[in-house]
Amino acid sequence: MGSSKADLKNRLMDFLVFLFIVFFLLLNIFFLKRFYIVGWDESVYVGMSKYISSAGQEGLFESLRPPAYPMTLAFLRIVGFDSVMHFRILSLFFFAGVLFLTYKISSVLFNKKIGFFSIVILGFTPVFFQHSFQLLTGIPSTFFALLSIYLLLKKRFFSAGVMFALGVLFRYPQGLILFGIICFFVSLFFSSKNYKQIFFQGLLFFAGLFLIIFTFIIINLFMYASTSDSIVVAAFYPFLKASEHQANPVYALVSFWDNLLFYPKNILFSNFSYAFLLVGLFFLFKNKFFSSQKNILFFVPLFLFLYFSLIVNKQARFAIIFIPYLAIIAGLGFEKVFSFKNSRIVKLCSLLLLFFILKNSFNLINSFWYPQQFNEPPTDVLKVYNYFDGFNGTVLSMIPMAAAYNDAKYVPFYFDDVEALIIYEQNPDAHAILFYNDFYPCEFFGPKCIERKKLLLENIRNDFKMIDNVSALGYDYLFFLKK
Repeated sequence: MGSSKADLKNRLMDFLVFLFIVFFLLLNIFFLKRFYIVGWDESVYVGMSKYISSAGQEGLFESLRPPAYPMTLAFLRIVGFDSVMHFRILSLFFFAGVLFLTYKISSVLFNKKIGFFSIVILGFTPVFFQHSFQLLTGIPSTFFALLSIYLLLKKRFFSAGVMFALGVLFRYPQGLILFGIICFFVSLFFSSKNYKQIFFQGLLFFAGLFLIIFTFIIINLFMYASTSDSIVVAAFYPFLKASEHQANPVYALVSFWDNLLFYPKNILFSNFSYAFLLVGLFFLFKNKFFSSQKNILFFVPLFLFLYFSLIVNKQARFAIIFIPYLAIIAGLGFEKVFSFKNSRIVKLCSLLLLFFILKNSFNLINSFWYPQQFNEPPTDVLKVYNYFDGFNGTVLSMIPMAAAYNDAKYVPFYFDDVEALIIYEQNPDAHAILFYNDFYPCEFFGPKCIERKKLLLENIRNDFKMIDNVSALGYDYLFFLKK
């Protein structure tokens, strides 16, 4: 009788989780119906998908970007799902997958009630929801990282290694959770009497990991060996290029404490449910922490949090890859408060508190995100992005968005003022230029930046003829054709 009652509760909890995920998918459809302008990084991935699917005849390519996401979009394009709407629907599946895996991991480590509280907290986290249908790598990479953690807990170590590697190839900083996984294996190794079993489990995980990463390295050697100083540089060229972006001065914060507290403040003030983290951490450490699988919830987000707190580049969306682990710990903390003394008053007060917290979070989601969408397509913006639609030739572009809106071939021309001059000299056969003078912010790139920008524009005017000047969103875009 007791067993059947427990089964009924588990099924009820599974059904509530299903309804909750469906609720968020339906809520996303409400946002999907408004016109959406594809952003900077999103446009790069769409452009790369065109470059890959057309064998370099369309779109653009950035070597610093992880390859798995644009390859996924390229596959969709090849099979006929080639619109931005199709790509956004794919993002929703990854979003639902992250919620589901957060629930499953919580259920394995604790129970389904804590799993439910965890995904409620996660789903109402503004930065997570706001990126649920964007064409970015944070949520897809987190899906594979969580799948890796889940497979680890289910003792499917080789598959866990493969999924971890895929997560890294969707977003390189996911690789930092490897240190957390190593700590996880080491703690189990020293707390277990079955040393050999733990050791071989770790070997299986690394075998799956290296299978994927080694394949990636071989591809890098073919692509970059001729342009790199050494084989080692060629093998890790995309990683090295991507690492330069962590010092992007545009998003820098000066104060040490502002850097260290950037993510805690952003997460807590957008969803006060994370205050239950302190309670959750207390109970996480309370019982045999180092000999328990539960320690993975501490070690994995620790290294991600430290990395993003210490690098110069600060953006709220970077927290997406460690927020699910925090949500699980906060869910644990809330469940302990909710179950305190088995009092109905405590339970009611806890649920009311959670309701008002989540209502505030939803208001933040709505007020921040909904106004950024458009009821009607902005004609001036689309004129800029589609200006070279159908153009037969190579375009040097200072914005990647054009590559998301038409199928011309673009060369990225927007990294900084120094590299712009180099790229210009390396592409003497370019047929056109989309120039956006405001992109290189000289206050971040030194006093000679203005001189380099003047020199670049002077060179362009000598070799190209300006054919149009279009204003959009408060900026001027210049269009040039080869003389």
